[in-house]
Amino acid sequence: MPKMIRIPDLPESVHAALASRADARGLSFNAYLLEELTRIAAREPAGLRGAGDVPEHGGEPG
Repeated sequence: MPKMIRIPDLPESVHAALASRADARGLSFNAYLLEELTRIAAREPAGLRGAGDVPEHGGEPG
């Protein structure tokens, strides 16, 4: 079932930049956002990159 995402405080400049990128790729705004969100979701979460190398608090490894 499709989900809706609402971003109430999206700055006009951000919306315009995203709409421009969508237009440049020949996509609707929603199709472009879906592609970008899918790409982001496929990445490894930042907090898990190199887990074990640097503790979560940002200090030096043990």
